Amino acid sequence: MRLKILLTGLLIVFGVVNLARLGLWQLRRNDETAAVVAELKERQALPPGGAELLGLTGDEANFRRLRLDVVAQAEPYALLAGRYVGGEPGYHLIQRVTVPAAPPGAPNELLVDRGWIPLDGAEERARSLGGPMTLSGVARASAEFDAEAPPSPDGRRWRVMAPTTIREALGAKTPDWFMIAGEPLAEGEQPKPDVLPASGYHNTIRTRPHLEYAWTWFGLSATLGIAGVVALWVSQRARAESAETGSN
Repeated sequence: MRLKILLTGLLIVFGVVNLARLGLWQLRRNDETAAVVAELKERQALPPGGAELLGLTGDEANFRRLRLDVVAQAEPYALLAGRYVGGEPGYHLIQRVTVPAAPPGAPNELLVDRGWIPLDGAEERARSLGGPMTLSGVARASAEFDAEAPPSPDGRRWRVMAPTTIREALGAKTPDWFMIAGEPLAEGEQPKPDVLPASGYHNTIRTRPHLEYAWTWFGLSATLGIAGVVALWVSQRARAESAETGSN
């Protein structure tokens, strides 16, 4: 019986300690995330960069504002299906563009989300949007968007934004980040379809609620500890009472 109680106590201690360690890990993750968010906000405040940013990695370029002189390729292009503006169905047009002023040794192409175009006549409109132009927007790391994209039957229409897969399908040689064209949008605001493509991006930096997770783990650790102590005390009390009854 004593061995059983000892093993039970050890298991409870093991659980309490490991749950508390998970809480401490979440606190460390919260500090790391806060540092990343602070850095990204500093980048957002920088003036728009130019072609020199093509030499940066996705981690370095993420959330940097851009203003580039480019030559948009009319074909090939990709369409992201299931996009709506004002309740009207359409696509997001993904183009490869050439950046003539790219620095030596850096990729001279870039994948750009030009924004929303209506469903009707989407292909004709996409083909008409090539040529020299100046684009403003924001850089986003491909790794933050890449997902397991289902194959596109025609190599053109996609359900999710998977920059790496789409880049390969279009035969583009780009950095490991892409550009979302347009100007910042307020939270919940949609691009205005009076000018097509209807472009814009949300500057929200999304994070996980690490503090909430931490207090959840600490709460579970405390609950297990208290419940374990109570259970052991009740077991010991019952054992003592049983012993007293047996001795009478």
